[in-house]
Amino acid sequence: MSKYYKFGVFDNEMIETEYYYQNNWTLEQYPNFERIVVAPKNNQIMLIKDIVKDFEPPYYILYVLIVSRCENELGRYQCPYPLNNAEVNDFLDKFKDYFEKDGRHHIWIGSIKTKQLAVYDNHNLIYIYGDVSKNQKKLNDLGFIEGAVKIPAPHSHRYNVENDNYEIEIMNYWEWVKFPLCEQDTP
Repeated sequence: MSKYYKFGVFDNEMIETEYYYQNNWTLEQYPNFERIVVAPKNNQIMLIKDIVKDFEPPYYILYVLIVSRCENELGRYQCPYPLNNAEVNDFLDKFKDYFEKDGRHHIWIGSIKTKQLAVYDNHNLIYIYGDVSKNQKKLNDLGFIEGAVKIPAPHSHRYNVENDNYEIEIMNYWEWVKFPLCEQDTP
């Protein structure tokens, strides 16, 4: 277990430890859309990069800051211009540790031309919209198992002082276009 982490769980004596999912996924179907919910044990950014590379470019990134330790304004921050795959990967690689080891945010990466979207949330889950059958096959090929995905309760979100510099740096990475948070963004 690392010194700091993003998402934790409490045992019967209310002792907190890092929580690991078991590399499973499930399909959720709704009246107007369907999505895959993926619960990776680790390497979430590597998985997102693998998923997004099959999306039709160009891409957009939406960084959703839901808790700030650095007095930044909470909100949805959209990259101001379309991105190619290399630019998406550079961004994800630069902030990999921040995304995987801190719960103050969500990150969305989508195709501008299609409804393909991947969302990595503060519960360490990845939501995939679009190309459901292709992504089910990809996940199975990567060794993920179809099965229920449950967020444990009670659980915790960590906002680690070790990542404060990343928060400052990401807020200055682009001249973000800011939008207010939506109800579903809250921690």
